[in-house]
Amino acid sequence: MADKNSRNVLAFSETLIRLVGGETEYEGRLEVYHFGQWGTVCDDSVTDKLAVVVCRSLKFPWNTSEVYRNAVYGEGLGPIWLDNVICEGSEISIDECQHQEWGTHNCYHGKDVSINCSPNDTLIRLVGGDTESEGRLEVYKFGKWGTVCDDLVTDKLANVVCRSLGLPWNTSEVYGNAVYGPGSGPIWLDYVNCEGSEISIDECQHREWGSHNCDHRKDVSINCSPYDTIIRLVGGDTESEGRLEVYKLGKWGTVCDDLVTDKLAAVVCRSLGFPWNTSEVYGNAVYGPGSGPIWLDGVYCKGSETSIDECQHGEWGTHDCNHSKDVSINCSPNDTLIRLVGGDTEFEGRLEVYKVGQWGTVCDYSPNDKLAAVVCRSLGFPWNTSEVYGIAVYGPGSGPIWLDDVNCEGSEISIDKCQHGVWGSHICYRGKEVSINCSPNDTLIRLVGGDTESEGRLEVYKLGKWGTVCDSSPNDNLAAVVCRSLGFPWNTSEVYGNAVYGPGSGPIWLDYVNCEGSEISIDECQHGVWGSHYCDHKKVVSINCSPNDTLIRLVGGDTEYEGRLEVFKLGKWGTVCDYSHNDKLAAVVCRSLGFPWNTSEVYGNAVYGPGSGPIWLDDVNCEGSETRIDECQHREWGSHYCDHRKDVSINCSPNDTVIRLAGGPTKYEGRVEVYKFGKWGKVSTYKRKRKFASVVCRSLGLPWYTSKAYRRTTVYEPGRVWLEHVNCVGDETNIDKCSHRGWGSYNSYINSPSPYAYVNCLPGYDTVRLVGGSTKYEGRLEVYYNRTWGTVCEGRLNANISTVVCRTLGLPWTTSELYGGAVYGQGSGPIWLDDVDCVGSETKIQDCTHRGWGSHNCDHSKDVSISCLPANETVRLMGGASQFEGRLEVYRHGQWGTVCDDNLNEKVSAVVCRTLGFPWTTSEVYGGAVYGQGSGRIWLDNVKCEGTEARIQDCKHDAWGTNNCDHTEDASINCLPSIGGISFHIFSNPQYFIMIYNYAILIQLKSDSII
Repeated sequence: MADKNSRNVLAFSETLIRLVGGETEYEGRLEVYHFGQWGTVCDDSVTDKLAVVVCRSLKFPWNTSEVYRNAVYGEGLGPIWLDNVICEGSEISIDECQHQEWGTHNCYHGKDVSINCSPNDTLIRLVGGDTESEGRLEVYKFGKWGTVCDDLVTDKLANVVCRSLGLPWNTSEVYGNAVYGPGSGPIWLDYVNCEGSEISIDECQHREWGSHNCDHRKDVSINCSPYDTIIRLVGGDTESEGRLEVYKLGKWGTVCDDLVTDKLAAVVCRSLGFPWNTSEVYGNAVYGPGSGPIWLDGVYCKGSETSIDECQHGEWGTHDCNHSKDVSINCSPNDTLIRLVGGDTEFEGRLEVYKVGQWGTVCDYSPNDKLAAVVCRSLGFPWNTSEVYGIAVYGPGSGPIWLDDVNCEGSEISIDKCQHGVWGSHICYRGKEVSINCSPNDTLIRLVGGDTESEGRLEVYKLGKWGTVCDSSPNDNLAAVVCRSLGFPWNTSEVYGNAVYGPGSGPIWLDYVNCEGSEISIDECQHGVWGSHYCDHKKVVSINCSPNDTLIRLVGGDTEYEGRLEVFKLGKWGTVCDYSHNDKLAAVVCRSLGFPWNTSEVYGNAVYGPGSGPIWLDDVNCEGSETRIDECQHREWGSHYCDHRKDVSINCSPNDTVIRLAGGPTKYEGRVEVYKFGKWGKVSTYKRKRKFASVVCRSLGLPWYTSKAYRRTTVYEPGRVWLEHVNCVGDETNIDKCSHRGWGSYNSYINSPSPYAYVNCLPGYDTVRLVGGSTKYEGRLEVYYNRTWGTVCEGRLNANISTVVCRTLGLPWTTSELYGGAVYGQGSGPIWLDDVDCVGSETKIQDCTHRGWGSHNCDHSKDVSISCLPANETVRLMGGASQFEGRLEVYRHGQWGTVCDDNLNEKVSAVVCRTLGFPWTTSEVYGGAVYGQGSGRIWLDNVKCEGTEARIQDCKHDAWGTNNCDHTEDASINCLPSIGGISFHIFSNPQYFIMIYNYAILIQLKSDSII
């Protein structure tokens, strides 16, 4: 750029820093100079990369520099200038690191950062042990010995420490819980995580020096040359059984039973020289609780280890157990004895297991008939038809509950071989014990209480008693199995719940019966353990092997095409519950009645009035192609979770739906209400809230791009709720077209607080405004916050802000523009926002990033203004000897103003000259007001053109009216500059440009090329 009389000013200020309170200039508390005061830095989020930046900027060594927390060089005074400082390490000063705003923090001086640019190697020692190779780990830092917290440490820390001390390290061990006694002084390190290959503890990952959440009871200890771990079995009748105890640091202690398996027993017994192939591990201190420390927890062995040390486990001495959970082991257990107790014959009874000298029981969690097969076969009893029962049907046992969660494949030769929890460990109680019958009689069944022999309540004969079947999960396949096994017709048989033939008495034998339909008896269907259920007799199953065809009708409507849906079953008309239904049910019902069905609708909540009598169906799910309601999926007849307030209704020929927004302060917002059956009703819940809102607003002819939906829970309001679970894709023309639960199917209690759907088609309409413009499309931007209108400062503005604001107001926004410098007049009151940065997709200005409400460094001379429909701008050149040259001026808001010369290049002159229809290929731009200073506003600053723009406003620039200039920096342009000092003059009239170069005259028609 040819810049006449230009001047370049470089303003650069670097934050001053210093290290205070250390013994050398290279170390100390970090202090920062800002606004004439020295202050400190908070230690939140800092890492050693901050130390690198600080030390390098101070010209100190920095490769091994360290950052410390918790004011280790003493607390500072004065302000805390910085918090959450995050450095990459490549910055040249602390200013370039990420941080909160100057002076903003949530700290106190006890958290001041300190730095050492040239730290000494960290010294370590082992204290309190019997030899130099064992003891509490201590670290020397800042002239003080301190300890290390045991959080997350492993034996790899011991490897690093012992190797760095020149001690043996291959078998070194780390211990928690201050086993060599608690230390004193600072706790220097926490969460130390070593790979094992580090040459010193410094190189291991760890929290900042001095930062921890420990006390000295959690100090780490290390033994570089531990003795082999000694183990023993205590309290058993022989040397090969008993409580497992481990000798460590001069004390015998126990092992917690968390996560242990028989593989631990194999490792222990083999290392003791005992038999181990059939060894067993027991929980719950079956050989009595120990005393002293609990050395190990979470022990996990693969079985191939040569000692317990090699198994995975937590650090020594760390646990969450007590001695009632001590592990016991038997290396030579007797074969497990089993027996059946309390039955009428030897083939049946409560299952009991003999272990550690005591008979105990088995819990009924998770067993199935495969357990019965294993037990009966191992006892030499018949087993092919054996059955397992729960809830102690042969009476509760006494003594220990030995096993829980027994899971057999059926091919095992004894109960030991089945998967199960640790012996003696369970979450059971008396009354939940397993019983077994190895030779049960065939299960007898009958139908009771019906008008004929082929219908009635289903009853099953077991253990000498008739009992019922719970209606959890049955379907008509159960009816087919039962009717066929009784020799009755079964092809159209039906199953009913809720004791429609009356409740039974006696035991409830079966629950969760699931038949395929091909079984020859109910025994072969999948089911829970005999006698185990979660039912009462009001929920028992009934069956009809020869039901009549189902009749349906619509009752209570104004026409024959509409009304409450009723179904005729077992001689009674009853209703259908509105759970899970949709308009496909309406299609099936209307078509089967010979009525129109293409636009039919289904409604919940008894919109045509509640029925009476039984509720026959619930959870009806139709595909839409069925010929009658029977063919739709549904729960068993008579089984439901409804009352008559939830009865289904159907309209085979409904009218169109009307919607409105009610109760809002403007026409753009309010509660969504729907007109149906001559009544306005509400909408409860919805999905995809923005798409729901857009459908509602668009169907009402209101702005919808930024619309929002929300739910407001209020006290009970009278009136109907028409829709629930509305799910819109977004392109629907009306709310009807969105998927939803049936009309009027609202799942709530009467008079309870209710969440209703609200929509705002112009959210933010009442929180932003444009003030002082000649039309509604323009003005000073004001924001409503804390019950007060205030302005927005021009810091860091971009054009996306005007896009967001204009769209929020429902105004045109594609060509909107943003101006600084209070071009529509200065506001008053608070300045609410500063440094606003919008992406452009936000629905309101509050969603854009900003400094925080009320935080700014502005006055009202920098208030932001916006025009949603700006007029075309005009440019001119003033003060030159010809029309091709002069001071660049721009017309805006009825005023001519100038352009600041910051960052200009000759692409600006190309754009301006081409816009004016002047020659532009050799055009030049000048700074420093070379054609004289302008007056009035300085409209543009930092203009950066690519050269291809059609007008200057298309170039990048700061917000209109925003600048840091005065008129001494006005930009000027010459579209035809003189070349090589040759005399150059231009004259013109409406038809010609006359250009005189020295004595040569060239004439150019304004519409032609040079002649």
